[in-house]
Amino acid sequence: MPGWLLWTLVGLATWCAVSVPVAFLLAGLFGRTRTESLPIRGRVFILARPAKSTVRDQPRSRPLTRSG
Repeated sequence: MPGWLLWTLVGLATWCAVSVPVAFLLAGLFGRTRTESLPIRGRVFILARPAKSTVRDQPRSRPLTRSG
C-alpha cells in the first residue's frame, strides 16, 4: 500500500471519528436552546390554505327545464 493512500485513509477515519460526535453535540446544544425558548402548550396549529377548487369539485346545479 502506498504511503499517500495510508495517510488518506487515516485522515478520513480521523475526520469521521471527530465530525460525527461534534455534529451530535452541536445538534443537541442548538436543539435544546430552541425548545426551551419556544414552550409548547398542547395545541398544534397547521397553517395551510385550501386547495384550488376545480369545476368537478363543485356540486351540479339543477337543470333549467321542468321535468314532469
